[in-house]
Order: sequence, then C-alpha cells, then structure tokens
Amino acid sequence: MALIIYEQFHTLAVSLYSLPLFPVLYAVHATIAAVQVRRELGGVQFAVNHPIASCVGNFIVTTFGGMVANLLLGNKSPLLSVTVPHVMITVGIWYLMFFSPMDVFYNVVTLLPVKLVLAVLNEIRRSMNVMTGVLAACTVFPASLSYFLAISIVGMVKGQLYWLPVNLYSISEVLYSNRTYF
Repeated sequence: MALIIYEQFHTLAVSLYSLPLFPVLYAVHATIAAVQVRRELGGVQFAVNHPIASCVGNFIVTTFGGMVANLLLGNKSPLLSVTVPHVMITVGIWYLMFFSPMDVFYNVVTLLPVKLVLAVLNEIRRSMNVMTGVLAACTVFPASLSYFLAISIVGMVKGQLYWLPVNLYSISEVLYSNRTYF
C-alpha cells in the first residue's frame, strides 16, 4: 500500500517538475508578485492614480531576482533575461490584478485552494530558478575557495530575491510614516 502511494506521489512530482518554466510557472510567479504589490500599495487606488508607476513597480518586483543574478554573473545588461513575452505576461497579469471588473481576478487568486496551488507551483519555479542560477554560476566562476560561496549566492538570488523590493517598500513605509503600528 505504501509503495503504491509512493509511486503515485513520485509520478505527480515528476509531472509537476516537467512543467515549462515559461510561460506557466512565470505566470504563476507574476500573479503572486502582483498580489503582493497590490496588498502593499493599499489596493487599486494607487494603480488608478499612478498606473505607470504601479506597472513598473510590479515589473521590477517580478523580475528583480533575475536582474540581480545577471549583475552578479557579469552579464552586460541586467535585463538580459527579460523578453517581450515576459513583459506581456507581467503587464497582462498586472492589468487583470488591478483593473478586472469587480475584482474577479483578485478574488479568485486569493481564494485559499487557488492560493495553495499557486504557492506549490511557485515553489517548483523557485527550485528550478535556483538550479539554473547554480548552473550559470558554475560556468562563470572558476573553481577556487570562494567557488561554493559564489554559486550559493547566485542560486539564492535567482530563486529568492523577488520579494526584496516589496519588503523594502514596507520598511520605508513604516519608518517614514506618521502612523503607529503598535
């Protein structure tokens, strides 16, 4: 019985890990980033008043880890990994998140079952990004004492750094506002 369950979970894991990183897992990541941006900006009002700032902020949050990883790897442009389909998906999800009628998209995405599925898919994307970051760092950095540190930093940045701009905005909001939070 346990062997059958293990085989089922193994086939499920293999099929989930074989999902393409782009566009499926990138769209999941862009959706989660847009939800975070919407929550941090305080809803739709900021996007209505400042649509370009909101869209650019959402794009930066979505692609920040890849941009910093490209800088660490010594690529000429930090936007090297961003292509037109990436921009189209990010802007499309931003538009749906902030301007869908009656907030249908936001309400569906924030339902608990949908949120759980998106979180699992985002973790798969994150592990795949860490793997690609480590492989890219292995080709760039020569074998030395700091070899493992450089590989670890690039892998961490590639997979985990998308939340940093949102958290920096939150910290600055707390520090420079007159509101009391405690």
